[in-house]
Amino acid sequence: MAYPLQPSRALLHPAWLTSLGVLALNDHLLKGADLLPAALTGKLSDVAGMLVAPLLLAALLRVRRFGSWVACHLAVGAVFAAIQISPAAADAWSVAMGALGFPWVITRDLGDLGVLPILALSLWGFVPAMRRPARANARRSAELGAATAGLLCCVATSSPDEEWDPEPLDEPQDLPSDDEGGQELPAFDADVYLSNATAQDQVLRIRALRADVAIDCETVAESPGTLLRSSLFEPAQTWTLPANTNIPVVDHLGGERPCYAAWIEADGLLPIIAMWRDGDPWMSRVEGQGQLGLPGELLLRGSAEALTLDGRDGLLHPMREVDPPVEGSCATQPDGDRVGWSTPVPWGAATVAAVESGVDGCLAIDLARGADQPDTWYLCVPARSFPFVAGDEVELRLVGSAPGQTTFVDAIEIVALDDDLPQALPSMIISAGNGLPSTSGLELGTLPLYSCEASSEPVCGTVERPVSLVLGGEGLPAAEVEAARGTVQVAGEGRLVDVTLMHAQERFVVDPECAMGPVELGLDLELVVTQRAPLGG
Repeated sequence: MAYPLQPSRALLHPAWLTSLGVLALNDHLLKGADLLPAALTGKLSDVAGMLVAPLLLAALLRVRRFGSWVACHLAVGAVFAAIQISPAAADAWSVAMGALGFPWVITRDLGDLGVLPILALSLWGFVPAMRRPARANARRSAELGAATAGLLCCVATSSPDEEWDPEPLDEPQDLPSDDEGGQELPAFDADVYLSNATAQDQVLRIRALRADVAIDCETVAESPGTLLRSSLFEPAQTWTLPANTNIPVVDHLGGERPCYAAWIEADGLLPIIAMWRDGDPWMSRVEGQGQLGLPGELLLRGSAEALTLDGRDGLLHPMREVDPPVEGSCATQPDGDRVGWSTPVPWGAATVAAVESGVDGCLAIDLARGADQPDTWYLCVPARSFPFVAGDEVELRLVGSAPGQTTFVDAIEIVALDDDLPQALPSMIISAGNGLPSTSGLELGTLPLYSCEASSEPVCGTVERPVSLVLGGEGLPAAEVEAARGTVQVAGEGRLVDVTLMHAQERFVVDPECAMGPVELGLDLELVVTQRAPLGG
């Protein structure tokens, strides 16, 4: 399996951090200080920018595929070339950045195009760092800090001589009013709509659930106000709703999704979530004015200082974010405890030359083939679960899903080659996916922990509930293990079997742009199975 690219992990690469430092120092201290020639300071920024910008863009876009990584470099190169070649492009770029609050003054120089080959260094130089698994939670904070600093350094460079005063970008959208000229508000089709039953214009902010968020409607409908976090919704659309007028909550066609949700708030109205199934309420023709009493009507009442929003039972849910437990069987399971490996995987036979444990919880495994220099492969599993030592002859194999499953599993098996037993020992399987791997002589299954309620983890808004793993097999006793790095050992049939459950959840809401693991709803399982010969065996 090719482990997806994680651009944020390369934000701590020494070359990127050095380039970021050069960019910041040069643009904010050296330029205009007469310490270095102007031509040199200009080129320093260009060279550093070719290394900083593509990786920063890829991290912000959460790029995962190599083709998208290449596209980020092409985009940076194209924009840089355009603003150097075309006065119109340079002016457009200055206007665009100014609208964001970071106006630029661009000095065009065709000689600056000579730095474009630096993009090739970025394209290939950062790939190993993006593919090496990282598990330390503290690293995420450092990556976020580096990305923030990079963004500021990339946009907050040369300031113009004249003060920039852009037009505001997020003014409320006014609905047409019939107060002037007798114009009536148009009717619209909607299942759920807001009706301003107050005597004044009201400014409302509506955020629809993002289209890419996967959601289990039945589970989330039990408590949308505590399960749906702010990050799962689109940026707010702000509307000025005149008195006695109506507006759809989510503009959509019937059948687009199994269910819909929207975050609604206003000055004087605490955030509230509206959630409903497709077809319940049904789509209706809604007049632009007046309270109509339709099933999907949400009535805004009160005054600007104390507004209320009322609707039929089950439509509205006060927003109340509740963090999951931090201890016990029901505790949230951090992504830092996941398994992982670097790519490409060195499939086939090799000799273990050395094994070293890193501070990030990953193993650096040197694998030798013949007289060639050993290749280092990184594997993120608990050190105690790795049964091999220097000098062992091993083979790395691809493993599929267990028989009868329609799920997708990424799994690697490492087996000893110098054992005369019918089943080579020691061996280990590292598996990640929404199912279980095929394991020789071992049967695996899952059980929901019904004693735990579904909860929303605070980073990505994933709604999840832990599951446990049950195991058994011919000559082996049945056993059960829960996550939180739980390990169970069973013995029988001339072998010891250790199963370490790294991550085991059923997921009911998944944000594919943020959450690790499978992007589909359902199981999220990561485990390590190690089999050894018994002591003295």
